[in-house]
Order: sequence, then structure tokens, then C-alpha cells
Amino acid sequence: MNNFWDIIIIGGGIAGFSAAKTLRELSPATTLLLINGEDRIPYKRTKISKFIHTGFETNQFQMQPEKWYQEQHIDVVTGSMVVSVEPDFHTLTLDNGKECGWGKLILTTGARPAFPEQITYGEQGVYGVRNAREVEQLIQDVRQHVDTVLVVGMGVLGMEAAEQLQQLRKHVIMVGSSSSLMPNQLNAVAAGLLKTCCEQEKIRLLFQEKIDSLIRHSDQPFEAALQHSSVLADLVLICVGVIPNSTLAQNAGLDVGHGILVNEYLQTSHPDIWAAGDVAEHPGGYKTGLWHAAELQGTLAGQNALGHAVPYDKRPFRVKCEVFGHYFFSLNKPPDAELSQYAIAENRDEHLYQCFYYQEDVLKGVIMVNDKARAKLYERAVREGWQKTRVQDVFL
Repeated sequence: MNNFWDIIIIGGGIAGFSAAKTLRELSPATTLLLINGEDRIPYKRTKISKFIHTGFETNQFQMQPEKWYQEQHIDVVTGSMVVSVEPDFHTLTLDNGKECGWGKLILTTGARPAFPEQITYGEQGVYGVRNAREVEQLIQDVRQHVDTVLVVGMGVLGMEAAEQLQQLRKHVIMVGSSSSLMPNQLNAVAAGLLKTCCEQEKIRLLFQEKIDSLIRHSDQPFEAALQHSSVLADLVLICVGVIPNSTLAQNAGLDVGHGILVNEYLQTSHPDIWAAGDVAEHPGGYKTGLWHAAELQGTLAGQNALGHAVPYDKRPFRVKCEVFGHYFFSLNKPPDAELSQYAIAENRDEHLYQCFYYQEDVLKGVIMVNDKARAKLYERAVREGWQKTRVQDVFL
């Protein structure tokens, strides 16, 4: 391998992969290096929480086989981390001591699990659900000697993990600070349907609670002291969100807020460095945290690093959660504080639920349960801003 590349991408998630793919499609002669940082070639991260029950092979979720990178003439470093970036010298250093030079740099370093301050990340028996290696360790631990699992967090990730653990016949306790399940994505009706599913599967739900302390006894399970009660568990799974991995950029002198600050073209405070995906903080403090949003940002970062000027339009992307035989879908749900600005139309029968959010008869958002076959059509309707009459003709 060389020690200089025209463009280096740090991070092998969907944003980094999309940037590499776009760069190669648009510029066959550009020399590319993708520094992955994990112990396997880039994979679809959203799959790992859905296969706790069955387990998975090392490269089961790979986005492309290793041969594809060779055919595309994309150099890949796997299993090594970047420890420093020197923007003034256009160099970076890996944890194995190798120094690499770059003409332009794209940061797609993603995010790490957010942990309550009372809990230590990496403590034995305490897991996040962020990378494949960690989930493999979780699966091994769960299958050996675990009966009760405490899931902290009631969002999509927590729900998927809870369902998988229930299929392994574990006793599952879910704790969340909210008063309902998936509060950022679901309204009261859809959240109530999901709650009924959980109760039917004997999942214990503790709403409006948070962990005050977590103690592990030498010969007993974890004891979690909550605000209003306490619970015992053999294993603790934290699913309360993520924190952008912006330390590398901060140490390099780039402007950083909650994430790496970028402009509308995903360019950082350095003219030759772009950032995309979960690590990027867009103008106005906007962050996404969604797979398809990161995919689009990676594509745009690749285009713009080649000299294009394609802005990120902050288009909405759907969130789905398929658990307990039901399909929950949310796209552009308005915050509760802004609901008075919308006209809301609901439709419900024995199996289907729909909630449409309109402004001046233009569709702005949707919540849907159990209409999976038309999920892409709902997404199209919101993106294109369908009129209410068209929505009614198509969906009702």
C-alpha cells in the first residue's frame, strides 16, 4: 500500500461506505483509502439488533464482499484505528504507528452508545448494541447463564433487543424515562398498540423511571436502584441513544459542538475535510442518527470532496420497528409541542392503524401500523407533499 491517497475516509459505516462507492463511481482514477476501525469489512449495522435470537456469521451483513473493494481499487484498513489527524500537514496516524498522507479527508466516525453516568461502559455484563463484535459477546453471554435482562431505553433499538431476548425465553424488564414506548416516533395510539404487544409477551414495562445506581454483588445479579423501585437482573442492556465520535476531530482542531460542525455541503471548518453520518452536526444543531440519512450524507460528502457543491436538504427518512409480528412505521412525526399546527386524520380497523399530519391539506408526516407492503408509498407521499384528497384516494 502507498502512504499517500487522494482521499481518505475514516469510518466504515454506511456513510463511509457510501462515500467510497460514490467517489469510485464518479472518479475512477482517484486513489482511495477506507479506514474501517472494526474487526470486519463494512456491514449493515442495523441488522445486528435483529439477530440476537439466532446469532450471525462474521460477514453475514457485509455491504459488499472483500473482493468488491479489490475490484474497485479501494484500499481498506480493517482492525486499526486512527489516533491522530494533522490537518496542517494533511497526515494521519494509525494505532499501529503507520502514517498516511491525504489530499482530502472524509470523517464518518459515527457514534458510540450513550450510557447513564451511573453505569460504566465496558463493565462486565453491561452492553450497548452498536457494533457487531459487542453483540456477538452479548449473544454468548445471554446464552450461557442469563435469565433476566434489564433493557434501559424504550426506543427502536430497545424494542428490537427486547423482542429478540424474549424469543430466547429470557425475562425482560424495560426501563424508560418516557411515559410511552418509542415516544419520538409513535403517538399515543400506536404506542398503546406496541405496549399491548409487550404485555402479551410478558415483558415488564417500567415507565418514567431512570437508574439511580447499579450495583453488582459478588454472588448475585445486578441490582438497579430506580427512582421509584428497584429490580434485579443478570445482564444490563443500554439503549438510550448515541454520542457522536467527535474526539478525533476535536483533537485535530476542527470546530465541534455535539458533533463535528459542518456547513450545508458537509464541509467542516477545514476546507479539505468533510464529515457525514452520525458524527456530523448540521447548521442549527441538526443531527440525524438514521441509517438512510447517513447513507445520503456519505454520497454527498463524496461528491463534494470531488469539487461538486451539492447541499444536504435534510429530507425526512422513515423509522421502522418490526417486532412481535407487527410493523410500526413513522415518518416526520411532529413534536408534541407543535401538534396544534397540524390537522390530524386517523384511521383504524382491527389490523391497521394510520395517522396523517397535514398543514394546509398538504401531507407532512405519517404514523402507520401493519401496512408494510405500502411503506415506500407512504414515504413517497410525505416527500412529495401529497394533497389530502390524493392521500385519501390512495390509502383509505
